[in-house]
Amino acid sequence: PAADQDGLFLVGILSQLEALLNVPMETALDGFHLPQQVSLALLKGEGIYAPYLDLAIACEEFEQDQIEVLASICGLGAAKVNAAHVDALVWADEVEG
Repeated sequence: PAADQDGLFLVGILSQLEALLNVPMETALDGFHLPQQVSLALLKGEGIYAPYLDLAIACEEFEQDQIEVLASICGLGAAKVNAAHVDALVWADEVEG
């Protein structure tokens, strides 16, 4: 739903904060005032956004079996998820270049 798009965006953009800052996620998020569902996904891998975060991680790790399972859980087709992932990789390469 459109109402969840902002939360999903936050989960995605903040999911790499731990690695970027080289600190535990709890420390990285200290001082942020995030919606509860965003915090649940990032800190505990729980809540309504967690399957989407798991799906993104499966894509990053090229775990096709997991992509198919998690895409289904998220109500998405694996082919569409894979195509979006390829588009994202191309975009990232263009931004880097």
